[in-house]
Amino acid sequence: MSAVQRHAIVVGAGIGGLTAALALGRRGWRVTVCERAAGPSSVGAGIVLAPNALRAFATIGFDITRAAGRTLPAAMGLRRPDGRWLNRADGAALAARYGGPPLALHRSALAEALTAALPAGTVRHGVAVTSVD
Repeated sequence: MSAVQRHAIVVGAGIGGLTAALALGRRGWRVTVCERAAGPSSVGAGIVLAPNALRAFATIGFDITRAAGRTLPAAMGLRRPDGRWLNRADGAALAARYGGPPLALHRSALAEALTAALPAGTVRHGVAVTSVD
């Protein structure tokens, strides 16, 4: 008798939902991602993935650096509205301290790479989830 494949429904095709879908899929689950937007969005800003985030992706077998390249920010931090730095970190110092550099990329590039790593048809756009049982 064959085992029944488990099926997960993930609500939302944001970075978290796509990452969850990829992790579940790599563990043998059949996954469907329901996203209410009509299609992928290129709206958004940049994101910096810290070395621990890159290690978490590596744990599920996903190498974002292959899909999106590697951009080491020279510096990063928080600024006040007037442009003055509140906190600043040197990219090379972060790489030395945490065992690897952070990765800067556009959010949509990360979402596209995650979607591309999923089996075709996993992400269903234009599907609003109205209740969960």
